[in-house]
Amino acid sequence: MSRIVAHIEKHGNDWQKPIAYKIRECILGFVPHVEESIKWGLPFYFIGKHNLCYIHIRKENIRVGFYKGALFRTPELLEGDGTQVRHHVYHEGDPFDEAVMKVLLEEGLEWLEYRIPYQRKSK
Repeated sequence: MSRIVAHIEKHGNDWQKPIAYKIRECILGFVPHVEESIKWGLPFYFIGKHNLCYIHIRKENIRVGFYKGALFRTPELLEGDGTQVRHHVYHEGDPFDEAVMKVLLEEGLEWLEYRIPYQRKSK
């Protein structure tokens, strides 16, 4: 069992686990060359040394945090008031929308593009 799967199993409750797995599958399927690891106690997704996003399973919700999220063109999809990081939040009963997650991942990748050349996976 991977460390990410173990983290989801340990920290997620009945409604959180399926959404956390869908988020993970979307990231791994859509982002080429993405790596995942536990950093600061959370599943992090990065390319090279550059953070793209993380999954934070909290008691009341799941947050997918995006670096440079404060600069995204889709602020209506994100919450928070940080100077850099913003997050997309799932509450109990919220459906997972793969199209929304792909839009957010695309924006995150655009901010990394000037540092790291990458090729998008088509789906």
